[in-house]
Amino acid sequence: MAPKTAKNGKNTKARPRKSPMDKYNDPELLLADEKSPLHDLTTAQLKAILTHPAILPLLRSASPPIPIDAFLSLPTTDQTRALADFTTDGAAGRHDSNWVEQALAASKARKAGAFEDYLAKNFEEVWGEEEDGEEDERDIKGGVVGDAAVEKPVEEEGIGEKVVENSGEEGLEGEDMVAAEMK
Repeated sequence: MAPKTAKNGKNTKARPRKSPMDKYNDPELLLADEKSPLHDLTTAQLKAILTHPAILPLLRSASPPIPIDAFLSLPTTDQTRALADFTTDGAAGRHDSNWVEQALAASKARKAGAFEDYLAKNFEEVWGEEEDGEEDERDIKGGVVGDAAVEKPVEEEGIGEKVVENSGEEGLEGEDMVAAEMK
């Protein structure tokens, strides 16, 4: 039987419809799309995919190679955290190659000091003074910080740093009382 043709001579044979999931045949799109089903998987499902015997050789021979053995050598809690971060980042669009390129460029620029002027100006606007880059010596060695007096740690007693309210000694409890008694 001859295929059906329209009056214009074109083949009118029905073509199979593409599924919305067909767009994920492209691995880069599968990673980059925020609505990708890959980002809806649980960490256990992702780990099962990554450790599947048919997948391991593909990951090792990818260009560039994916360090799957380093991942598998991590403690289970670190693996779980990494996979959870992967899904969170993917759902936020951070696996998009353009986003990754922009983030790496911004990181390099910041490391080179490109944002130092902005940060200094922002600090001055927020705090009303220039940042001198030095810590106040009284903050480090003990002294008045805000509304509290800070004493040096008492290491031989194993008590640690004490904070004493400046409002007086009445009503003090716990470590505050011990610190007040040590005066």
